[in-house]
Amino acid sequence: MENLKKRYDAAHEALNHLDESMRKLRHKDFQENYEGIRDSAIQRFDVTLNAFLDFLDTYLDEKFQVKIQGPNAAAVLRACLEKKIITDEEFAKLSDAVEDHGGVSDGQQAESISKNIFTHYNVMRKIFDRIKISS
Repeated sequence: MENLKKRYDAAHEALNHLDESMRKLRHKDFQENYEGIRDSAIQRFDVTLNAFLDFLDTYLDEKFQVKIQGPNAAAVLRACLEKKIITDEEFAKLSDAVEDHGGVSDGQQAESISKNIFTHYNVMRKIFDRIKISS
């Protein structure tokens, strides 16, 4: 249970930092440094998604005795769907997030991902808020 609490806290902190980055990204005052803010938000998204998936993996292990072999985001999401931790719609949105994860190779792709970050964040936050881990 201690490991689950650590993963929960790490995911919570990462979600909060991503929220801060997204607020900066929304403000038009930063146009002269937009690309830097956008790229920072994308990096924060990558860190957050990793922490979120690690939390779900540990949650599956400790609450349902489901062990996923190796770092396999698709397997974690499928197991969460099977255990009804996430809905079909959330599964689809998280699968899109995993596809965007680490996929920046040019400015156009970065711009597309930066627009999707808001949707990715909302679905992660919704799931995270639904799963309560007490101390």
